[in-house]
Parts: sequence; structure tokens; C-alpha cells
Amino acid sequence: MDVFLDHDIVATRGLTAALYLAVRRAIDDGRLRAGDPVPSSRELAAQLSLSRHTITTAYGRLVAEGYLEGSAGGGTRVTAWGAAAGATSVPTSASLGTPRAADAPASTGPSSRWWLRVGAPDPALFPLVDWRRRTARALRADTPLLRPPPSTTADEVPGAESSGLPALRTEIARWVERSRGVPATADRVIVTAGAQQAFDLAICALTAPGDVVAVEDPGYPPLRDLVLARHRRIAPVPVDADGIVVDAIPAEARLIHVTPSHQFPLGGVLSLPRRIALLRRAAATGAIVLEDDYDSEHRIDDRPLEPVARLDHGAHCVYVGTFSKVLAPALRLGFVVAPAGWRDELHRHRDLLDHGCPTATQATLAGFLADGAMDRHLHRVRRIYATRHRLVRAWADDVGATWGRLLPAAAGLHLALEVADAGIEADLVAAALAADVSIEGCASYRIASARTAVLLGFGAISTSDLTDALAAIPVGGAGPRR
Repeated sequence: MDVFLDHDIVATRGLTAALYLAVRRAIDDGRLRAGDPVPSSRELAAQLSLSRHTITTAYGRLVAEGYLEGSAGGGTRVTAWGAAAGATSVPTSASLGTPRAADAPASTGPSSRWWLRVGAPDPALFPLVDWRRRTARALRADTPLLRPPPSTTADEVPGAESSGLPALRTEIARWVERSRGVPATADRVIVTAGAQQAFDLAICALTAPGDVVAVEDPGYPPLRDLVLARHRRIAPVPVDADGIVVDAIPAEARLIHVTPSHQFPLGGVLSLPRRIALLRRAAATGAIVLEDDYDSEHRIDDRPLEPVARLDHGAHCVYVGTFSKVLAPALRLGFVVAPAGWRDELHRHRDLLDHGCPTATQATLAGFLADGAMDRHLHRVRRIYATRHRLVRAWADDVGATWGRLLPAAAGLHLALEVADAGIEADLVAAALAADVSIEGCASYRIASARTAVLLGFGAISTSDLTDALAAIPVGGAGPRR
């Protein structure tokens, strides 16, 4: 297959984005079909005179999004899902952000032995036996789940039948109140197909085309891409050790996206004074805070600060959660806890998106939450992830200090090693790749920010493999450029 790079994309977004788009277009156009191999990174690097790092980074995104997969016989091939999805979606230069690893299907890297993906959970830890048993129960022949949903009655929230099974919405309300202290009732809970649909729901329901959406910088690229796709304007806001710099949020921002529990991707926690200042600013300007409670479940050290939604008392904050990292991305289940004043509007917009998430999966999750299985699962996996967190921290304190400093993080499935400049960031990523370890730089997460770091994921790799991967990263030798 010949690969042609769009020079305009190369000039505006770089070689990696241009290569990603070229392969996606080959899939969209049917030139690459399900099962077809793509050129190896070595072959394509020679053909296009590019570095293998550029190739593997572009392939890595396609693997993470489910368009490519490693095959048992070697090489990387187009997935059946990718071929089908590509036929219905053509990417543009405005939609080339890095996918959120937490919501992407777990996979190994296309050409590296160790793939330290950011934020992905370990599929080996999924409670498969228990989940299968509960799903079978939900799919019994006499189950009402296989019947059409009832019509909305006059005393119900309009569109609520598409917002999730009542049993699941009740259990989510109880869970977020018990685990995070967020005041919630079933009528304010809306079940979504993951966090990204929750973001889309908030953008469509709470803003209009041309409105300004403030985002953290560096921050979450798929959210930015979604804002642009919905014809809203992006206002990048810097982050520091205390989280988003509230004074830098423009007064005209209608929606403010924040990750206060574990800033994505650098890992900091939004301080309590900043949380209070954020809510005061929202109240003064009429903005809505979109709280992405990213990584709050995977606490490593101390107890988390109170969510912004808990401090808000249901007036200015839309609270978003997902089960992608608690259980598995493939479940495609997330949720919104709506402010009281925007409850009906969000329910109505949810009804417009689709007719709801799969009911059997919702019923299974409702039971998993109701009888304490979720709490037991979290207790088990937290201990495992805490061990891996300590391994990465020890590596950073030892050899990783040659390159930079590990940023503090009390939660999550990845850690960020801050480095002095973009050259050092690229050097470390390339050095790791040469040793068969795929790690990610911070470049695709930045808009105007000068923050530079490499991101070390430890969720989707076994503890023994993580030890080997960290040992393989060559941080000595010539060392970083300073």
C-alpha cells in the first residue's frame, strides 16, 4: 500500500497526525480492508523517510482507537470493527487529537514489546466470572429488559426512558454519594455511552455554536476535538501545581472543563481554594463547570478532596463519571449527575442522541453496584495498582531523575515525568522506543502550554512486565540535552 501524506496537515499538525490521517483515509476509502496488513514501521519509515517513532506513534493511536491490531502471525492488520467504522466516519484536520486511553480498547503496541499506555485498566483484573453470571441472569427469557421501554408518563422527566434503567440510575446516585459525597438522586442521573458521550451531551445542551468552552492546557484532546466538531470555540487555560489557573479563564467562557481529582495528563489535584474560586467565577459569569472526575476511584495515597460538585450544591456543576477504568472501556458506560436547574434539558438532549445504552449491560452493572461487588473489586485492584505506582515512582527517583522530576499524583494509572523542554521529551520517548518500550510524550496534549513531560502508564501491563519495561528504558549514555 502506498501512503501519501497531506502537506497541509504536515505543516499545521505535524508528521504523526498526517500519517494517522493517511492510514485512516485508506481504511475509509476501502483501500485497506478488514484483515489487511499495514506496512511495518521499518518499511514505512524507509518509504517515507520518517523516524520509526513517528510511525509507531501514529500506529499506536490507530491501535488504541480499535482500527488496527497486532496479529498472531506477526505484523499489524486492520480490524473488522475499524473497517466498518471507517466506512461511516472520515476524520478531518480538526479531529486529530490523541484518544483518551481510559476509553479506548485495551491492546498491545503494534511494534513494541512493552506498551505503557496512559490510563488504561488491566483487562486481566476484570471480574469476568462474576460479570458473566450477572449478565446471564439479566438475559433470562422472562426478563423485562428484552421488551420495549415504557413511554414517559406525565409526572416523569421528559426523555428519562433514554437516560438509563431506573435501577441503574438509583444505584449510581447512591454510589457517587457514598464514594465521593456528591449529592445525587436518580432523576438527576443520566447514563451515557462512556465519558465522551457525556461531554457531547453537556456541550450540546448547555452551549450554542460560537460559545467559548474553556479547557485545561495541557488537557484531554478528544474533548477539544468534540468542542470544535460542535462549532464551539476553545479557550486553553494553563494549569500549575494547584490545577487550572482560575484567573486565566476568560469571562465569556460558557462551559469550563476540569479534571480536579487527577489533572489529565499531568496528575495534579485542584486545590481547595481553586475549587472554591472556580465555583465563584462560574456563579459570577453564568458559566457551567464540567467536572470530569477522572481517576478518582484509583486513589494511591491520601483521601481525595471534595469534588467540585459537592461544594457546588447542585447549581453550577455537571458531574461526569465513567466505568471505563473501574471495570473496562468496552462496557461503554458513563454517567452525568445534572444540576437541578439543567436536569430536564439534559434529559431531553440525551433522548435525542439515541434510545439509551444496552439494557442488559445496565442491569448487570446495577446489580454489581447494589450488592457491594464494585466496592470489593476496587479494594482488590487498588492494591495491585498501588504496587505498580510504587515501581514507577522508584524508577523515577532512581534513574528517571537523569531526565527530569516525577510530578506528584495521588491517583490514576499513569505518572508524568516532567522534563525541561520538548527536545528532552522527544529524546526520552525515542530512547524508550529503541528499547522496545512505547511511552508517550505530552506534545499532543498541549495547545499553547510550554509544559513538557513523558507519561508512564502502568494500568494495562502486568507487574512483572512493568518491571522489565522500566529496566529496559535507557536513561544513561549520552543523557538528556540541557
